[in-house]
Amino acid sequence: MKPVLFVQNPQYLPPKKDEPALHCAARLGDHERIRQLVNEGSDINGLFDMALDPGGRSAFATPLMVAAGSGYGASVETMRLLLGLGANPLLKFEWGSVARFAAGGLG
Repeated sequence: MKPVLFVQNPQYLPPKKDEPALHCAARLGDHERIRQLVNEGSDINGLFDMALDPGGRSAFATPLMVAAGSGYGASVETMRLLLGLGANPLLKFEWGSVARFAAGGLG
């Protein structure tokens, strides 16, 4: 399978409409908020369509994938926290991305 490079549309940057709180906290690297949301029952592996372009192809991501590909404050420590709280690093979706690809800029 040929890797697909997603290029963020500079006119359509995060936050996305209806972004779940846990995905937002992961993107921003807000560790306290991540812990709070998970303790309150947020799904650590929940999906959100990041919709990289209005009307474009779906791009579903977990909070771990969002943190891995974030340029908005998330770090390796954010990913470690999510993994420690139970995030599944092996989840794949229709276009084949996993968190490690997002961290490498490939997914």
